[in-house]
Amino acid sequence: MTIAAGTPHELAEHRAPRAWVADTSMVLAGLGFGAVVALHVATRHPAHSTGDVLTEVGRLTGLTGTYVALLVVLLAARIPLIEKEVGQDRLIKWHRVTGPYAIWMIVAHFIFITLGYAMTYHAPIWSELWNSIILGMPEMVKGAIGFLLFAFVGVLSYRRIRRRLQYEYWWLSHLTIYIGIIFAYSHQVVSGQAFKNQPLAANVWIAYTFGSLGLLVLFRWLMPLVYSMSHNLRVERVVHETEDTVSVYIAGRDLDKMNVAGGQFFMFRFITSKLWWHAHPYSISAAPNGTHLRVTIRDLGDTSRALFTIPVGTRVIAEGPYGTFTARNRRTNSLLLIAGGIGVTPIRAVLEELPEHASVDVLYRVYDRSALVFAKELDTLAAERKNTRVRFLVGSRKDHPIDARNISRLVPNAAHSDWYICGPHSLVDAAKASAEVLGVPANRIHNEEFAFLP
Repeated sequence: MTIAAGTPHELAEHRAPRAWVADTSMVLAGLGFGAVVALHVATRHPAHSTGDVLTEVGRLTGLTGTYVALLVVLLAARIPLIEKEVGQDRLIKWHRVTGPYAIWMIVAHFIFITLGYAMTYHAPIWSELWNSIILGMPEMVKGAIGFLLFAFVGVLSYRRIRRRLQYEYWWLSHLTIYIGIIFAYSHQVVSGQAFKNQPLAANVWIAYTFGSLGLLVLFRWLMPLVYSMSHNLRVERVVHETEDTVSVYIAGRDLDKMNVAGGQFFMFRFITSKLWWHAHPYSISAAPNGTHLRVTIRDLGDTSRALFTIPVGTRVIAEGPYGTFTARNRRTNSLLLIAGGIGVTPIRAVLEELPEHASVDVLYRVYDRSALVFAKELDTLAAERKNTRVRFLVGSRKDHPIDARNISRLVPNAAHSDWYICGPHSLVDAAKASAEVLGVPANRIHNEEFAFLP
């Protein structure tokens, strides 16, 4: 098999995300965490008893827990500079890894403060919790509300529970974390030991809290609203692809200026009486053409079903585009595109934007031929290109395993290719494991998983 390797000049514009953005962000986050710990050390009370020690541990975990929670907010804000260079998948991963630490530290704060006060004042735990903390200190009520909201989100974020929730309810429940942060902020600034007689520290904390929430509001709500209104995004038509899959075409003005690439996705909000509060992530399923955006949606039994009959002319709010799952991030001109089910949507858009001289293999696995989406379009794209092969893997996982042996048999040059993978978790995990077995470097493995987005 002859592969068009591509010259360094040809691939110069397709570099991977710059490492300095991620590295700088981590350094700044680490320095901020250190500053928070230093603030606690500088303002702590001398510990003369076990109760004092527990109280100080509670204050430290409360301070650091709120700091980390605000970092989680910044990760969810999708700040353009960071998102474009780091990638939405990494931001989501950082968000998921960091979030539980914030919740556990807030829980620890509540427990240690309660125990510390109870031991210091020689009172029963429940009596101290109710009489001294809840009734005796008004600002503690706000802290308790903040704690309960953090705990609520923590429980719903547990993997087994999250998988049972419809996306919109999980997303709506996540909004309560912002309310919890507001209560925690008020509780800390007014009654927190770290900020008493420390106006500079208090002002910095206020700026950090409202700056983080402000960036979230700016980049997640205000800018998408202005952006969508300026482009006048509206539903142009709805086309049924299969029995349970439709494509929604979204038209507007100056779409060629939206700077979107095949493989990226938007958080779409369709403004109807029932859907306006739902924001769902959908990848564009065709390369942008300046006249419309196309998203293709499978009926999953939630909001997606309502889009099958969405009225033409419905206004659309689009937040994005997001993601680095694009042709511009490839390292070679030899590519292996692996799709599972409705995961073919970004794969099909990426294929359309690859240069004609690239050598491309597409593996598209579905359980039944009736589930194939864009089969004709993929065949047409392959016919228009010189070195593109599309294989439809129809049947069970046993019939078409996504493992190193089977992939090497189907695509002999797989070990030397860029891998683009999209589909259910099981397929993505299997494909990534196969790539590692074949020795494919991490910077040549690109994947977009179907997952809840904060």
